[in-house]
Amino acid sequence: MPEITIEPKERASETKPIAESPIGDLRQAIDALRGACSKLQVSVQDINSDLEVTNQRLASAVRRYAETSVFLENILSCIPCGVIAVDQRGRIALMNKVAESLTGYSAHDITGKHYSQTMGRGVPERLTPLYTLATG
Repeated sequence: MPEITIEPKERASETKPIAESPIGDLRQAIDALRGACSKLQVSVQDINSDLEVTNQRLASAVRRYAETSVFLENILSCIPCGVIAVDQRGRIALMNKVAESLTGYSAHDITGKHYSQTMGRGVPERLTPLYTLATG
């Protein structure tokens, strides 16, 4: 039986630079992931900072709205005349206590309804102040 000999390969041809080896590729991938992670952390910090500023502005606006609402409610409740406010579509937006006692309607019951459902029955729309305001 003939003897089979295996020649050893040269070591120089087996050795690859790190970048071309699986370990080098893995190191490059890890470095790329670390860089991307750092960029994402900075982005998240920036977004959180912006969100904090926006939340502070929103909280301030909500506070101002609440203060204004209380102020207007106090004024409305102190007026000795009946006050009913309607929006541009003719829906009742608010009503003070005097108006409630004069009309017999509760503000809770008629807020959001068109004024013609409760007030101004029998008056042609073209003769109403709201029509005049809307059409000039």
